[in-house]
Amino acid sequence: MGQNDLEIYESLRFEEFSQGCEGQAYGMLHAIEPYLLSDFAYKHSLMRIFYRPLFYMGYDDPTTPMTVVHTYSTKVPDCYKDAGALYRYMEENILLTAKVIEELKICCNYYDVRYSKKQNAVVFRDYVFHDIDELWEVFLEDFRKLDIPDDEIRRIFEEESNSYYQKDFNKIQA
Repeated sequence: MGQNDLEIYESLRFEEFSQGCEGQAYGMLHAIEPYLLSDFAYKHSLMRIFYRPLFYMGYDDPTTPMTVVHTYSTKVPDCYKDAGALYRYMEENILLTAKVIEELKICCNYYDVRYSKKQNAVVFRDYVFHDIDELWEVFLEDFRKLDIPDDEIRRIFEEESNSYYQKDFNKIQA
């Protein structure tokens, strides 16, 4: 039995192709190409996990994915199954890439979520949290401003919480 779209996204979202951002972006794009060029349901999420390392490198231009496709297909002609179709997909989805960039900018605002030993809680801005669901509510409120579905916001939160937030909540003593 084949994987459904959510299972495919779940299997890719934390895949590590390289320790470097550029290599990670290239590896991820190579892995997600067939899904971007199909009727895959989680293209938005795949574009974010592809774009995140580029964003960390300082790229915040929605045309960057087209440049990546062009650059790698020029350097390594057989790196994509259909570089032309992938380039067109990136070109046609510049608004999606712009939205992904906005999502990642908001994620940066959450990088100061931290455990406070003094308060035995996780703190962020003026908030004090004792469980991750409380942080989720604030996160959801911030991201709803981008007019994206709550299930997409949930995937963003899970991508971030697995890497950052959950570790801080695990420090809370009962």
